[in-house]
Amino acid sequence: MAGPAWPGTSAWSRVLLTVAGHLGGALPDAPLGVTPASIWRAPGGPATLTCWLVGTALLVKAWWSLRAGAPSTRWAYLTAGLWALPLLLAPPLGSRDVYSYACQGWTYAHGLDPYAVAVAAAGCPWVETVAPIWRGTPAPYGPVFVLLAALAVTLGGGLTGAVVLLRVFAVAGLLLAASCLPGLARA
Repeated sequence: MAGPAWPGTSAWSRVLLTVAGHLGGALPDAPLGVTPASIWRAPGGPATLTCWLVGTALLVKAWWSLRAGAPSTRWAYLTAGLWALPLLLAPPLGSRDVYSYACQGWTYAHGLDPYAVAVAAAGCPWVETVAPIWRGTPAPYGPVFVLLAALAVTLGGGLTGAVVLLRVFAVAGLLLAASCLPGLARA
């Protein structure tokens, strides 16, 4: 069965997306209000956009090649893991939402109600990393998510540690969902 071979297009797509993240991802100190035009004009901007566009196109090609099915379930899990590996090392791509989640976790970990107090009002030390549209917004997700965000903040010891742990939780959730898919498909 046709599928992306390692290290074929799927691997290169993830590597290129990881490089794009390091060149121009949503790093905590990156400017807010970034547009494709402002990225293009920035140092390394053409390389950032090229890596992102080519990486995304290769990823779409790799997923498209799976429309007829994967050679085996084991192959699908292994390939998905290998696809995700480079992105675990990349900064957030295209969204600063994770910083909002970290601040919501910080709010809860410091005894405040993130459903009643927005991150800017709570005094989160990382509020400048949060997109302005979310600074005055209370937590939109349920209590388990807020507890996990607070756990990430507490164990992470800072913004970078919290972001890494939030990513670990996201990957764990993805793996849990993937492990349930075969049973759901059979049902």
